[in-house]
Amino acid sequence: MLDPKDFTAQIAKDCEELYEYHENSVKEFMDSNPNNEQFVQYFTNRMINERINCTEISRRVANLDINTPAEDMFLLSKQAWDEAKHFRMVKEIVEFYKGSEVDVEAAMKASREREKQGGDIRPATLLEKFEASEDPLSIAVYQYIAEGMAARNWAMQAKTSSEDFVRSRYEEIAKDEKFHSNIGKRSLEQLIEDPDTQVRARKIADEVINLLWNIGCIAQHVPTHAMQDLQA
Repeated sequence: MLDPKDFTAQIAKDCEELYEYHENSVKEFMDSNPNNEQFVQYFTNRMINERINCTEISRRVANLDINTPAEDMFLLSKQAWDEAKHFRMVKEIVEFYKGSEVDVEAAMKASREREKQGGDIRPATLLEKFEASEDPLSIAVYQYIAEGMAARNWAMQAKTSSEDFVRSRYEEIAKDEKFHSNIGKRSLEQLIEDPDTQVRARKIADEVINLLWNIGCIAQHVPTHAMQDLQA
C-alpha cells in the first residue's frame, strides 16, 4: 500500500499524457483561427458544461449529511459558487462573439439532442454518472482527475486566446479548477486508509482516465460539424 500522498502523485503522473493531449487540442483549435460562428459553438459547449457542473455540485451541497464537517461543507459550497461564476463568465464570452444574448434553454436542449445522437459528450456528463453512484471515493477520484484536466485546458485557453476579454476570464477559471482538483485530492487522501480502498480507488481512476480518453479532445474542443468531418 502506498502512502496516500504518493498514491495521488502516481495518479497525477498517470494523467499527464491525457492532460497534454487535451491541452494540445485546445491549442490546435485556437491556432486554427476560428471564425465567430465557430467560437460561438465552441464556447456554448463550454457554457453548458459549466451549467451542468453547477447543478450537480449544488445537488451535492443540498444532500450533505447533517454531520458533514464544516470545512468540507464550506469547500464544496465554494466550488458550487465557482461553477455558477464560471457559467456566467463563459456565457459572457459566448455573447461577446455572438453579439447578442444567448438562449441558454435552447442551447441546453440542442446539446442534449446531439448527445443522444452520439455527437456531443462532455466531462460534466461523467460527473452526472459519478454523482448517481453516491460513492464518496468515486466522486473524489473523478474530481481530482477531471478538474485537474480542466485546470490545464483552461490555462491553455487563456494562453492561446488573442482576446483580453476571453483570456482574463479563463485565467481565473483555470485557477478555480486547480483549487477544485485539490479538493478532490484532499478527499481522496483521506479516504484511502486501507489497502482494499486503495485498490478500488486505482480501478476507479483507471475508469475515469479511460472515459476521458474515449470522449477525446475532438468531441470536447472543436465544433460538432468539424468533429463529424474528421470522423467521416
